[in-house]
Amino acid sequence: MTYSRDTTAISELTGQPVNTWFEEWRIETEARAILKMSKVRRDGFFNGRKDENGKTVDRGVFGIRGLMAAEEIKATMQGCRRHGAAGSARRLLKRRAAPELNWLWSAALPL
Repeated sequence: MTYSRDTTAISELTGQPVNTWFEEWRIETEARAILKMSKVRRDGFFNGRKDENGKTVDRGVFGIRGLMAAEEIKATMQGCRRHGAAGSARRLLKRRAAPELNWLWSAALPL
């Protein structure tokens, strides 16, 4: 079975094309999805949730995948934050700059 659609995307972390079926893409998109969560929801995602009686409802990443996996996710989230901020700054500067200076902003603010 073959797929006719393109399965590549540009990674926000590296700026390079990555196959959307690869593990690197799954990790990056998971980190970006977690960053979009509220603080309370993010804490529940990592630490799990308990009901009003103290019974565990969800185990969370620490309980299911372990400490090392949670630390890897958090490190990827930090990378997404850094690169997301750089991308936003680059887009803002390009809009404000004269079109003939776009090459300068691209060189000054790499992905």
